[in-house]
Amino acid sequence: MNLKEIEIIYNCQPTPGIILKADAPSFSIALVNHSFHHLVPMSSAYQPGETFFDAFTADHDCDMQMAAHIYEAFNFVLSEKKLYQIQDMNFHSSRGELQDLGEQHWRLDIYPLLDENQVVNYIAISYTDISIQVLAERSIDEFSLFNNLEHLEKEVLQLNSSKDVALTAVLSCYTKGIEALFPKMRCSIMQIKNNRMYNWSSPSLPKKFITAIDGIEIGISKGSCGTAAYLKKEVISNDIANDPRWANFHEFATAAGLKACWSYPIINTDRQVLATFGIYYLEIKNPDLGEQKIIERAAALLQVILENRQHQEVYRNLFQFSPQPTFVYDPVSLKFLDVNDAAVNDYGYSREEFLAMDLTDIRPEEDIKDFMHMIKNELQEGFYHTTPARHRKKSGEIMLVFTKGNSIPYNGKEARLVMAIDETARIKAEEALMTSERRFKTLIHDGADLIFILDTDNNYLYVSPNAERLLHIQPDSLLGKNVFDFIHPLDLPLFKTEFAKLNSLKSIDLTPFRYTNGNNEIRWAEMVVTDLRNEPGIEGILANARDITQRTNYIHAIEQHNLHLSEIKWSQAHLVRAPLARIMGIVELLKDTESEPDTFHTLMSYLHISARELDSIIQETIKSKIQSHN
Repeated sequence: MNLKEIEIIYNCQPTPGIILKADAPSFSIALVNHSFHHLVPMSSAYQPGETFFDAFTADHDCDMQMAAHIYEAFNFVLSEKKLYQIQDMNFHSSRGELQDLGEQHWRLDIYPLLDENQVVNYIAISYTDISIQVLAERSIDEFSLFNNLEHLEKEVLQLNSSKDVALTAVLSCYTKGIEALFPKMRCSIMQIKNNRMYNWSSPSLPKKFITAIDGIEIGISKGSCGTAAYLKKEVISNDIANDPRWANFHEFATAAGLKACWSYPIINTDRQVLATFGIYYLEIKNPDLGEQKIIERAAALLQVILENRQHQEVYRNLFQFSPQPTFVYDPVSLKFLDVNDAAVNDYGYSREEFLAMDLTDIRPEEDIKDFMHMIKNELQEGFYHTTPARHRKKSGEIMLVFTKGNSIPYNGKEARLVMAIDETARIKAEEALMTSERRFKTLIHDGADLIFILDTDNNYLYVSPNAERLLHIQPDSLLGKNVFDFIHPLDLPLFKTEFAKLNSLKSIDLTPFRYTNGNNEIRWAEMVVTDLRNEPGIEGILANARDITQRTNYIHAIEQHNLHLSEIKWSQAHLVRAPLARIMGIVELLKDTESEPDTFHTLMSYLHISARELDSIIQETIKSKIQSHN
C-alpha cells in the first residue's frame, strides 16, 4: 500500500495512530490519523519529516529509559518484521499539549507495514488508552499494601495477647514488619520514662546513633522524638542537618546517614506520653498523606498494644478516606456492618439505611441468584476475590462495578471488606464504540451504495468492499484505473461535462448513466459526487453510486405500455369510424320504404359486411388491450 491508501485506512480507525517512515535512526513522522488529532488538537502542528523523538519525549521521571525502550522497539520491528507491544507508557509531547490531559497511560502496538517484497516501508504505532485500568490497578495495589499492613497489625495484636511473649519482641515484630512493607523507612520506638528517652525497638538504626540518643532528657531542641514527647504532638523534621531542633544531635544523625525524621508521641487516655514512634529517612523528605496516615495508624496501634486495648479503629482512616465505595459485611447474613463516606455519596443511601440492608438489596433482582451462587462457591476466608458486578443505587440507576474483597476481623468477629470501583462510564463508552464500529462496517460492507474516492485525474484511490457484490469486480482491481473507462460511450460526453462542473461546484447529482460491470453487462446507475480534494484524510473526489437498472427498466416498460395504449386509441379513433359511417348511411337508405326488393337485399348485405368489419376491429382492440396488460 502507498501512503495515501494507508492514510485512508488509518483515518477510519477509532484508536489514535501514527505512521513513521522506516528511516532509522530518525524514524520520521509520515502521518498522524484523525483519532490522534481528536486526542491532541495540537498534533496537527507535527510536520511530515519531523522525527518521532523530536515530537514526543518520554516522561522526565522515566530518566529517558522509556525513550530507549521505544527506540529498541522500532529496531526490533525493522529487523524481525513482527509486532512489538509496550504495555504501559506515560509520555508527553515536546510541545507540552499532552500535559493538559492529566496522567495518561497507553499500550503501544508497534508493527511493520510491508510492501509486496516484504520490505518494511513504514512503522505503524497504535495507541490504546489504559489509563483507567492502570489507575484502578494502582488503587488496588495501594489497597493491597495497606491490607498487608493490616495483616501485620493482626499478627502483632495476636502476638501481644500471648503472656509468654515479651513486649520488646512484640514491638520488634511490628517495626521490622513496617520496614519490610516500606523499605525506605527506618523505624524507631523510644520509651518515655521519667522524662527521658530509652530505646525500645530500632532494628535498622546504627548502634552508635542509638547509644548517642539513649537516655537523653526530652525537651525543645532534643531531636524530633524528644521534642514530640515534650510538646505531645508530632514533629516533622524534613532536613535534620538544617533543623534547629537537631542542633545538638545532627552530627550523630549525619554520621549515620539520616537526613529526615518524623516523630509521633504515643499518649494514653490520661494524657501521659508512653513512647514516641519515629520514622527516619536517608533523604530529605516531607511526609505525604499516606505516610502521615501510617504514622498515625502506628501510633494508634502502639497505644492499643501499650495499654492492652482492643484494636477497634486501626483501619478506620484507610477505610473512611478511600475515594472508592467500600463496605464491611457479615459473610453469613450478608448484612452491612459498615460503609464509608464514598459509598454513602455514590449509592445515595444514608449510613443508617445501609446498616439496615444486606448485599442483595443493592443487586438487581435478576442477578441475585448468580450472586448467591458466587458467595457460596467462590469466596474463601483469607483470600482476595475480584469480580465484575451490577449494583443498584437508591435512585434505581444501575452501576457497572469491579469489586475486590478480602476477609478482615471486625469487632471481634470475621467479616469481609469490599471495594467497588465504578466502571460504568468506561464500559458504556466501549459498548458505544463497538456499536459504532459494527454500524460503520454494515454501511460499508452491506450497504446498497457503492462508495469510492477518485484522485484529481479521476483514478480510483479507494473502493468500498461491497464493489464485489454490486459490480462483480474485486475492489483492489479498480485501484489506479480511470472511472471514465467504465462509462457507456453514448453517455460518456454528458458524464464528462457534468463531472467538470466540480471545478466550480462542491457537489453534483449526475444524470443517470450506463456502465459495464464485471460480467460485461450494461447497467444503469445514478451518482452523487462531492469535491473533497482539499479535505484532510480524503484529498479526493468522494462518490456515492447506486445501481438503478431495475428502476430504469421499469420506467422504460411503462413508457412502452403508454405508447401501445396510444396506438389503441388511434385505432379506436380512425379504424372504427369507417365501418360505422357505412352502417349509418345504409340505415338511412333503409328508411326509404319504397326501395325495390333487390335494392333492399343489397343494402342488407352491405350492412352485414360493415357490421362484421366493425366486430373484427372491436375484437382486435380488445385483444391488444389484453396483451398490453400482460
